[in-house]
Amino acid sequence: MRLLTVHGSKGLAFPVVILPELGKRPPKRGGEPFLVAQGAVAAELRLATKLLDERGDPQTTPSLDAMWELVVARFDAERRRLL
Repeated sequence: MRLLTVHGSKGLAFPVVILPELGKRPPKRGGEPFLVAQGAVAAELRLATKLLDERGDPQTTPSLDAMWELVVARFDAERRRLL
């Protein structure tokens, strides 16, 4: 058995190939109070956070919703790229 990365196995052929985490699901949305993501430029960082309502309960914001969509899209793009 040989353990290789996807990139290290380019050009090689094997009779049996095992792809771990192939069925891995995107992260679940839930209790995160904020998200930080790197933008298109390396120095660009984005921050999105929940706000508290008058009772102190956390409420999602449009910026957090948009950032979450970005997180899931990047996860899906990376999964497709590796496959």
